This record gives sequence, structure tokens and C-alpha cells, in this order.
Amino acid sequence: MESNHGVKRGGVAKEVLAILNPHQQQILNTASSDNLREFDEFVKARARLMRELETALTGNKIDSEQVQKFGTDIGEIEAGMTWTQAMAMLQVRGSLSDQQSTDLLEMRSKYIAENTSSVANPVERGQQLFAQCVLCHASDNNQAIAPDLTGIVGRAIATEAKYEAYSAALNNFAKSDGVWSEALLDEFLTSPRNAVPGTYMSFDGLSDAQDREALITYLKTTSSDSKAQTSSASNAE
Repeated sequence: MESNHGVKRGGVAKEVLAILNPHQQQILNTASSDNLREFDEFVKARARLMRELETALTGNKIDSEQVQKFGTDIGEIEAGMTWTQAMAMLQVRGSLSDQQSTDLLEMRSKYIAENTSSVANPVERGQQLFAQCVLCHASDNNQAIAPDLTGIVGRAIATEAKYEAYSAALNNFAKSDGVWSEALLDEFLTSPRNAVPGTYMSFDGLSDAQDREALITYLKTTSSDSKAQTSSASNAE
């Protein structure tokens, strides 16, 4: 993205593997081997389905029960492959060191397009910056290694319902500061470890004040109130 050229997944994969240790690489290799065996079964199941459907080409009646069975077989195999991949990725992500997380975030930033309109469109710029955060703060994953940031602006500190692994440092910080105000988020995003010594947050921070403002502006749009207002406005139009 830095050169405005397409990104090749193979090249990205090599960069990621270079950051992982041998044990983490082995986890992914084992999952890949399992997927290859599962894929062989997937191809066979799909071939059975296609042969059944092809009977219509000769004017014969399709056996709907067989089609449903073969379709179910394909779905189960595909779901199993996805589960294998997901569990391997979660296992690797859970074992990342602080340095590895930082290296992955730095690598990820290379593949995010530069936004030349950061001042004119802070929400768009903030959303772009937030793409780096979802490596840890995955809002749709109960096994994420960091809390969901949806509605973080104005929320009581260390109170995300689905997350129970807050550091003692952040819990103590919550007792004195209470709520994630925009000003407090700006201070924290400048340098998490300086703002809350002992935090688990390994991200070094955003040194650019406009980037911090854009990210906070975007985070404000993720609150349930903001979504409701957006929905109401759309309906009114």
C-alpha cells in the first residue's frame, strides 16, 4: 500500500512467519496440514454432489435427499476447516509477546493506505487507524485478547462486560479516573504505558495529535447512541 501497488498474500504471510517463533509457526503448519486433509474430503464430497446434480442433464430425476445429504457433508467439512484455522490463529495470538504484537502492528501499518484527507474527514481517518486496533480489540470475538472498544468514549474504565482480564494497573486507574473521557483517551493513546504504568497494552501510542483526535472521533461513532441516531437520520431521509 505504501507504493500504491497490490498486496500479495504470499508476501504478507512470509512477513508474519518471520515474526513468529518456531512453536507458533508449528501451530500454523499443523493447522495447514489438517486443512489439506480436510480439503481432500471436501473435494470428494463436492464431486458426489455434482454427480448427483448432473443426472438432470440426462433427464433423470434428482434425488433431493441425496443432494441435501451431500450439501450437509460439504458444509460440515468447510465449517471444520474454518474452525481449525480459527483455533490455530487464536492459539498463536494468545502466545504473542509484547514485541511480536508491536512488530505485527508495525507490519500491518504498511498495508493501510495513506489518507491525505485526515483533517477534512476525521471519521474516515479514524476508521483507517482503528484497523490497526482490531488485531487485539476484535468486537465480534469473545476470545479477543483485549476489550471491545465499541462505545468506549464516555464508558466507565475497565467495565467491558465480555472482557475479564483487565490488568491490576487499569483497575486501579479506573478507581481514580472513572470514565474514558475524550481528554483521558487522548492522554492514554499518546502513550498507554506512561498513562497507566503496568497496563497490558503493548501499543506504543500515537504521537500525532490529529491522528489521536481522528481515532477518538471515530470511536465516538461506535456508541449505541450514535448508531441509533445514524439509523434514525437514515430513516428520516
